[in-house]
Amino acid sequence: MEALQAYVRNRQTSGGTQIGQALRTAIADLAAQKFDRVDMTIITDGEDEGSLADAADIRAALVAANIRLHAVLLGVKNEALRAVADSYIIVKEDYTVEPLYHRTA
Repeated sequence: MEALQAYVRNRQTSGGTQIGQALRTAIADLAAQKFDRVDMTIITDGEDEGSLADAADIRAALVAANIRLHAVLLGVKNEALRAVADSYIIVKEDYTVEPLYHRTA
């Protein structure tokens, strides 16, 4: 755990990740495998280049593929990601966890 904390603490982020595109690719790949159910976790600094503009479509694809998405954000909030995720937490700089959301249906 200490090694993971050190890695996260020393990680240099620059933002600009295409989170929506990454999710669409992962959903398509996992759906093609025809699993009964999948739990997928995304760990991110939350910086996105607007690729989650179609959050409703991404959420629908997750539901159709029976994929539960768990979002772990490193110190930031991302409301678009929260809209598609089944659970959404923020890990603060002091490594405490702030559970913000858990979809019940």
